[in-house]
Amino acid sequence: MSLTKCPDCGHEVSTYAEICPNCGYPLKMKLAKEQGDYPEPLDDSWMNKWKDKPAKDKLVLTLVYLLNLVAIVPFIVFLFVFNETVPYWAIVGAIVFAFISIFTFSIWIAGFICLKSKSVNCDGYNVIAVAGIFHNYLIIEDEIKERVHNRHLDGNLPNGKHVKADFAAWDSSIRISIKDEPYRTSE
Repeated sequence: MSLTKCPDCGHEVSTYAEICPNCGYPLKMKLAKEQGDYPEPLDDSWMNKWKDKPAKDKLVLTLVYLLNLVAIVPFIVFLFVFNETVPYWAIVGAIVFAFISIFTFSIWIAGFICLKSKSVNCDGYNVIAVAGIFHNYLIIEDEIKERVHNRHLDGNLPNGKHVKADFAAWDSSIRISIKDEPYRTSE
């Protein structure tokens, strides 16, 4: 095993190391950049499943909301049929499903505002950022780089460029920026 110096901090590192254990500098990307040896971009077929994800999530939200509305109907019917002697469970059920309906309606509206995706192509590599209800995704060449509920997601293209996806707080509009410097991870 031979050693080399990290170009960033000068720490001696194995030539097999992907990142510097001292500072986190991406050594493999540095080597690939010097040699011009980048992996080939994938074809665009993988992108459709991520571009369609917001539409599928909106459909699921609509179905959940409609099922909730259908579930509340029997309780409301019991409230009107038994005018004077309303069963206790019908009152409780109507109140519970009314609150659930209000909650699912608000999630349904938020979903139609916030669920979206954006894709860009940089140096032949495809990047997609997807805003979801519970998670945001940054996908680079069919590999999920980050999947968290965070407004700022980061990753690296195969050629070492830093990709950053920013999601707006109120409507989840997406901005994707690309820089020449690699993103340093703490891995």
